[in-house]
Amino acid sequence: MKILIAVEDNLYGKAISDYVAQNYWEKIPSFKVINVVPPLKYFIPVVTGVTDTRYIDVLEERKRHGKSVVLNLGTALKQAFPKAPLEEVVVDGDPKSKILDIAQEWQADLIVMGSHSRSDLERLFLGSVSLAVLSHATCSVTIVKLAKASDTLPLPA
Repeated sequence: MKILIAVEDNLYGKAISDYVAQNYWEKIPSFKVINVVPPLKYFIPVVTGVTDTRYIDVLEERKRHGKSVVLNLGTALKQAFPKAPLEEVVVDGDPKSKILDIAQEWQADLIVMGSHSRSDLERLFLGSVSLAVLSHATCSVTIVKLAKASDTLPLPA
């Protein structure tokens, strides 16, 4: 089974690795862990004849962060599945499109990713990567959600 894992940060990386490790897989799965670095939406370069490196600096920092997240999740998967093939990838682009494209090119059997559980209004303006992937993927998709803080706190006596 080929499992594509799309991860944005370490919090979701931990939840996803826990989910994958706790499941029974008939055969040793192959993993591809990806982090997609989206373009900066609101950066407006000023044309002054001087190269503005802030845009490049921000993108490079996002790539470093993405690589760290992918490596952390990869380490957890290697501990749970020491014999499983694993590829770790950081790419630039629109997360919705890249996740779907990579899943199709790699012929993934399953996509596992997190969801921020945004409100309808937030989803309208910000979009929902997990919803788009769930709606358009040609393979199975599992969305891992984090427990809300109120769900994990003990009820008052």
